[in-house]
Formats: sequence, C-alpha cells, structure tokens
Amino acid sequence: MRRLALPSEDELVDRLITLWVPHEDIDTAISLLPRLKESSELSSLLEGRAAALIDDIGVLHDHSESQMYLPALGDEFDSLGRYFYLFVFLLVLPYAEEYFEKHGVPPEIRRRTLADLGGNMAENRLWFGEGGIQDPKWLSLHFRGMLYSLGRLQFERSRIGPSLLWKIQGLADAVEEREAVLFIHIPRFAGPLTSPACSLSLDRASNFFTRHAFGDDYRIAICSSWLLDVQLAKYLPASSNILSFQRRFGNTLTSLGTDDAAVRFVFGPSGVTPEIWAGMSTLERAIIDHRSAGGEWRRGAGWIRLSD
Repeated sequence: MRRLALPSEDELVDRLITLWVPHEDIDTAISLLPRLKESSELSSLLEGRAAALIDDIGVLHDHSESQMYLPALGDEFDSLGRYFYLFVFLLVLPYAEEYFEKHGVPPEIRRRTLADLGGNMAENRLWFGEGGIQDPKWLSLHFRGMLYSLGRLQFERSRIGPSLLWKIQGLADAVEEREAVLFIHIPRFAGPLTSPACSLSLDRASNFFTRHAFGDDYRIAICSSWLLDVQLAKYLPASSNILSFQRRFGNTLTSLGTDDAAVRFVFGPSGVTPEIWAGMSTLERAIIDHRSAGGEWRRGAGWIRLSD
C-alpha cells in the first residue's frame, strides 16, 4: 500500500540540499511545512497530485502529451502556491528513486538529473525575482523517469507523434509513428556547447538507454530549439559551437515557426539594457541585430541516428 508522508523538518533540509535547492529557498520551505501538515484540504490536494505522478512513472507518452498537466494553485495561496510542487516532488522522490534503482541508473546520473529541480528554482528567482517553481510540468519528466542529464545535454524518452513526424525533413522515412525516440534538450548554465562535450553526451545516451533496459529501442534523437535556426549562420563564425551543433543534424534541419525564446534565453527577464550593450558577445549582438533589421528568430528542428 502506498504511503505518502511529508518529511520532518530535519529530513526536509537533507532532501532539499540533495536536490540542490538554493539555500535562500530552504527557510521558506521549512516555514510552509506546518501549514501543509495541518490542513487536511492541502494535504489531500498534495497527495492527489503526487499520486498522479507516481502512477505515471515509467509510462512513455507521445511527445505532445509527455509533460503532465499540473495546474497551479490560485493566488490566494501566496508563497505556498509557488512552493507547492516542491513538496509534491518530495513525495514522489522515493518512488522515482525506486524506479532508478530497478533500472540500474547510476547514482551520479540520478543526482545530476534530479538536481535540475534546484537549478530550475534558481532560474525562477533570476527570471521572476521570487522563489518557488513556476513550471512543474517540465520537472515532472525528471521525477517520472523520462528525462536524464548525461553530461552537457539532457535526453527525454518519448514517442514520436504525428505533430512532428511529418514536419521535420526526412523523419517520416526514419521512424514510424509512436516509435520510441529521444528528445535532446540543451540546458542553460551547463557550460559551453562544445563539440567534444556534445559528442560525449550523445555517446553516453546511446549506451545508457540500451544498458538500462527501459523496454524500448532508441535509434533516433530529435532536437527542437531556436539554437537550430539556420539564420544564425548569417551572424556567427563557422567555428562557433552553435553552428557546429547544427551541423550534426545534416540536411534535416527544418523551421517550425517563429520563436521568442532566443531573446528570453540569451538576455533573461530584464531584456536588453544600455548597460550590457557595450559588452555583448557575438551571439548577443546577433540576436539583437537580426531583430532590429525586422527579422524574426525561428525554432529549428532536426534529427540524428544515435549510432552516428
């Protein structure tokens, strides 16, 4: 029988540190713990959301539905609403660890993968100026055993659906609808996107998903990102890490439409300010010059065979 119980205050601190939760968020989380334990309504809601995630651990979905719908709490819950899903993930954690153990996922990969929770909270504070979790859907992938950090890149287990199958050049000739594939994600704050680092991640992915017997054969890896916008070649030197990464996808690169993520990703929530203009990198200036000239950045997508 499943038993979901919030940790004690001491246990909470240990788990938050393990998940790399920023220290400035730990005191707030501790202060909210009694409120959750004393309210039967909140406890029931917390357990319900956690149970839904636990039931979905290891279940492979179409990519369009791979991130679960996890509705936010209303504004009336103030700081508790922002931290609510932190406690949900803490309830799910033992079951995620059990799944990792079953499939022989090494401790260092577990640690690096789940540490994305703390990184997400740090980025949330950078973007919004307050603590908590703004996008629990993304983090649900980590705790459901769907996403793994393997060096510079992250890899998400999924199934290819019709929404992408026919949109990316040549993909329909390489995979069948509903076939298991990996989606490549490029996290922020993980170091330069160098060719050796990316090659190592891709090699690790090819071996990792075969070795740990998740029940599917992963032959194809897909990436969809503004970093694959072919327009970047107009502004960046051929030796740039970004263009080197693009070349991995050969002639499969396809535009999937406009995307504002380039500005958000590069400049963060404050946008472009006069103070940073003089010190802009080549990429930063490219982002702005293209927009100033009336251009729009687009989300590119491509695929590779993992054996390549």
